[in-house]
Amino acid sequence: MKPAEYASARRDDLHFREFVENVTDVIYWVDVDGRFTFVNAAGLRAMRCRERDVLGLPLVCRVEPAHRATVAAFYERQGRERRTHSYLEFPLTAGPGESVWLAQTVRTVFDDAGMIVGFQALAHDITARKNAERDRERLINELQMALVGMKAAQGVVPICTGCKKVDAGTNSWQPVEAYFHDHNGTEFSPGLCPGCLERYFVEVPPAS
Repeated sequence: MKPAEYASARRDDLHFREFVENVTDVIYWVDVDGRFTFVNAAGLRAMRCRERDVLGLPLVCRVEPAHRATVAAFYERQGRERRTHSYLEFPLTAGPGESVWLAQTVRTVFDDAGMIVGFQALAHDITARKNAERDRERLINELQMALVGMKAAQGVVPICTGCKKVDAGTNSWQPVEAYFHDHNGTEFSPGLCPGCLERYFVEVPPAS
């Protein structure tokens, strides 16, 4: 490479680094084994850590434990199927009892021979949206329970004439035993009435 070409390449590289380090979205790269090779400033802020705390470590170590298998399977599938781009939402650990939800688009990186050498991710923080969804679901559940309580207080409890399940709200059906246990703590003792005893345990006459 000629000196002028080298200087131009270095200048382009510096401009790229400056751009990556100053964007508000999270940018990180992992190698083919899923280990961090680069994390920009926004990514380090999101994870509440320093660069030396993550470089060389597996991405899944920074993922909330309940979602690690999903994230690992996501990258495994992207590599196996040689997808160029994929999308995933998952939470990263950001400190004791704190997590940050990311919505990321991942690009697969190939070398000149067509071999996969890593993945580049561009992600943005969707924690506020996830919290709003969680609060909305909790409110819906509370309203459903209140509606069920009103129906029970009025003596109106929808029950299926076929399977005998009870409508616990918004067409959510559950066994009658579970319904009454959830709403007033009623416990059921299994048994058979005289009619069912005769029906199921009728004595079979001996063969003649």
